[in-house]
Formats: sequence, C-alpha cells, structure tokens
Amino acid sequence: MEKKTIQIDSVDAYNKLYGWETLHPLVTVVNHANPMASDLNHSRLPHQ
Repeated sequence: MEKKTIQIDSVDAYNKLYGWETLHPLVTVVNHANPMASDLNHSRLPHQ
C-alpha cells in the first residue's frame, strides 16, 4: 500500500480536509470522542 503525504498550510485547509467549518483562522478544536475525528489516528505530525 502506497502512503501519500498531504501538506496542510493553514487551519482552514486542515478543516476542509475533514469537512469541518472554520470558525477562526488560527485555531481549531478537535473532539476525539467524535466519530468524525477517527481518521486523525492515521495522521502524522512532523517533529519540530
């Protein structure tokens, strides 16, 4: 299975990826108890 990388440059782009509304351009809150957030378990964040 080929893995693909998606680069997300903004909160709005992140929210659009998951179909969520952007309420603030700099902040988003994810409720991991929500079944819609279950795909986040497959995300990888870069190390700083």
